[in-house]
Amino acid sequence: MPKPPEEPTMLEGGITLESLFEAPPSVQDIGFEDLAPRFPEERQDLKCGECQALMVLRYSSKYERPFYGCSRFPECRGTHGAHKNGAPLGIPADKETKKARIKAHAAFDQIWKGHHVRNRFLAYSWMRKAMGLTDSTAHISMLTIPQCEELVRLVYRDFPQLKGRLERLLYDADPFDDDEEDPALP
Repeated sequence: MPKPPEEPTMLEGGITLESLFEAPPSVQDIGFEDLAPRFPEERQDLKCGECQALMVLRYSSKYERPFYGCSRFPECRGTHGAHKNGAPLGIPADKETKKARIKAHAAFDQIWKGHHVRNRFLAYSWMRKAMGLTDSTAHISMLTIPQCEELVRLVYRDFPQLKGRLERLLYDADPFDDDEEDPALP
């Protein structure tokens, strides 16, 4: 007559005696994806440029990349860009600083896109020297409003041939619509 199967010996906390002698799962059993962080450069200490609350790394399926959003969403809609590995793109900023950075980028990008220097690398070298910045701080996404204004001024100074084009690019309400009146003008 066959022996009836023995019940597992239960220990405190619902652990069985037999499970103590089982081999732990191997890395192959678990899968590498479970061990690797999804965004290895994710930051937990970023503060929202709008309200100073902590920012949370989120993923945009529309743009297929991560971004930082304010932890107070939907009350605060502050966002900040991120690299694909989760590292932030510069320093989070409020709306006014973002606007200044966009204008500074528009001016700066004309230097290398318009072939006034041979390439983007040389344009950044010029910016570092002209503004007294280091390699790690020579990023428009790290500049303050006064620094952005200074960058635009320096572009005008060192590349005067861009001035008329830059003024249209930076200050027109819509550079593609000549009929639109700018409500900010007298």
